[in-house]
Amino acid sequence: YPDTDLPPKQIAPERIEKIKSWLPEQFWKRQQWYRELKIPPDTIDELSISKYAELFKKAVNEWKINPVNAAVILIQYPKRLKKRGVATEWLNESMFEEILKSYVDKKIPQDALLTTLQTVAELGMFTEEVIQNPANEKDVVEIINIAKSDCDKMAMYNQNSKSNLLMGKIMKKLRGRISAKAIADKIGFVKGVK
Repeated sequence: YPDTDLPPKQIAPERIEKIKSWLPEQFWKRQQWYRELKIPPDTIDELSISKYAELFKKAVNEWKINPVNAAVILIQYPKRLKKRGVATEWLNESMFEEILKSYVDKKIPQDALLTTLQTVAELGMFTEEVIQNPANEKDVVEIINIAKSDCDKMAMYNQNSKSNLLMGKIMKKLRGRISAKAIADKIGFVKGVK
C-alpha cells in the first residue's frame, strides 16, 4: 500500500520494461494463437494457462514440431497416463523437453511417444535408455517376412482384415523402434516386389 504522506515517486521506464519482460504472455493471446494453429479445442484453454505454454511455443517455433502433436503430448498424454493409473506428478518441463527433442531428432517415432512418456513418468526421470534402439533394415525385412508368412497361412476372406492383421503382427514386434508409417510404406514396397 503506498504511503499517502510521501510524494509520488517516478518509476523509470527501464524498470517497467524489465518487469514486463518477466510477465508471462497473456493467456487470451495464447488461446488466439492456438486457434490459428488449429490445435484440438479441448487443449486450448488448458495449454494457455499451463506451465508448459512456453515449452509449447519453443517446440513449435524453434524445433518446428507440428503444433497438434506438441499440444497432445503436453496436455492430453499425461491425462491418458493418469487413466492408466500411471503417476504423472513427477513429470516436469525438462522431461517433456528431452522427449520432444528426441522426437525432433528422430530418436523416438511418433507412435512411441506415449509409451516413452509413460516410461519416463514411471522412472521419474528421462534417460537415453528409455529410447528404444531403432530397428535396422535387416530386422524389419525379417519381421515383415515372418508376419507375411503367418498371415498367408490363415484363411481370410477380407483383404482389409488381412492387411490390418499383418500390420498388427509387425507393429507388435517393432513398436517404438520404427514408425508405423514407415512399416506401412515398407509393406506396400514388399507387396509390389512379389
